Amino acid sequence: MKRHAKGVRKSGRRRRSKPRNNAWNVTKIVQFVGLPESAQDMLLALPDALSFMREDDLSASAAARATGISRSFLIRRGRSGLKKLKNGRYAAKRNDHLFRPMIVVSNEGQMEVGTRAFREASIAGKHSAAVQRYLETAMTRHSDDSHEITSSMRRGIESPC
Repeated sequence: MKRHAKGVRKSGRRRRSKPRNNAWNVTKIVQFVGLPESAQDMLLALPDALSFMREDDLSASAAARATGISRSFLIRRGRSGLKKLKNGRYAAKRNDHLFRPMIVVSNEGQMEVGTRAFREASIAGKHSAAVQRYLETAMTRHSDDSHEITSSMRRGIESPC
């Protein structure tokens, strides 16, 4: 039997491929707005599907069907919020890093911003709900006195009602 000569040693460094420019990797609201409306709807359905899986204890197929996306799209694009169980099924993680457009209240008024951090989205949602509650109670409190809400109370915040 013939022995093989040792080959030329390969260099220790591996070549890294360049990250592909993927239109689905949305990190900013400008990128989100630039997508077609159908793609926007699909991206907005991902966090909803994961919340269905968490709260209603639905399977990946049922959650995808409830939000109007395919199971394969949910698994492919919502991978950061899913874990694969030993039996091959998918379960939703407690936390995910999916893109969510949020409406944030600032001194200039309402702004639409995009976030991938679930903690930021939660804080922004709680803040918006608190501001909305404040505006509603201020309107009912001042409507009895037949006074309008002053601009100093609103500070650039418009009620969506």
